Amino acid sequence: MAYNQYNQGGRPPQGGRQSQLQYAPQPQYGGRAQPQGYGGSAQKSGTSSVFWIILCIVVVVMLGVGLLVGFFLGRAIGNSTGSGANLAVPNISLSGDILSWDEIPNATGYKIKKDGSPFETLKSATETSYDLSKLNLPEGTYRFAVASMGNGDSIADSLYSKEVTYEKRDEGTHENQLTKPTNLSVSDNKVLGWNAVNNADSYNIQISGQSDKTSNTASLDISYLPAEQDFVIKIQAVPNDSKYQASNWSDPYNYTTKQGALSAPVITLSTTQVSWNAIPNATGYVVSIDGSEKTTTATNYDLSNLADGKTYQIKVK
Repeated sequence: MAYNQYNQGGRPPQGGRQSQLQYAPQPQYGGRAQPQGYGGSAQKSGTSSVFWIILCIVVVVMLGVGLLVGFFLGRAIGNSTGSGANLAVPNISLSGDILSWDEIPNATGYKIKKDGSPFETLKSATETSYDLSKLNLPEGTYRFAVASMGNGDSIADSLYSKEVTYEKRDEGTHENQLTKPTNLSVSDNKVLGWNAVNNADSYNIQISGQSDKTSNTASLDISYLPAEQDFVIKIQAVPNDSKYQASNWSDPYNYTTKQGALSAPVITLSTTQVSWNAIPNATGYVVSIDGSEKTTTATNYDLSNLADGKTYQIKVK
């Protein structure tokens, strides 16, 4: 409700000018009229509070959903791939012929790899060593690695460990001793050969019944050996540096010489006979006179029965 209030008498003041008061009732605030515009500000503040409350609720809900999604996704990934990555890689060491490693929690066993290829599986979680001597490996250098094994379901196998190097030597071989020669053989042209040895400068050769020989290469001509006899041959590698020791002798190699071609007799002719030198390993001789052959075990042949005044061609083998 609004009204105009005039001065006493109901007329405007003198001089034609009037005093006017315009009044509009307002809600009371603390016993006084509420300041202009306060009600509008209160309404705006209340709307903002509701907005922030709703926003906080939305954020909390989203965080909760995110946590649940992450939890179930993690379980799904774990079930599909297993937790094998959590199995520790064994820390391996080598002492003499014994390969050993530390025990890995949750492992069901261990698998061993030799020279890059798996070759042995130990199905015991507490078996943490392996005796390499029982492999009966030939002399040489080998590489070994070990991996821990999971259960094949929720726990996968670990990666293989770093490799360790195992050098197999014959019993009694010293650390700086050369390896013994191997793969002895004799070719058709009677040349003895063997595998060359690292850091070897020369080789000693023992042949039963013969004087020892030395060769600067991994071969030796043995054509000088008597035919059709049995021999036992052994070879030793000699180092090229004083920091190394000579090898053990090779394993014995049995060799039988073959029958070789006998040398031709050197003949001597006289008036009544033909004679010749004795040939080693010969069991007899054949005398050819103008193509007619006669055999004898002697080293001469009588020609007195040949006709006089005729020329003859005589050969002996």
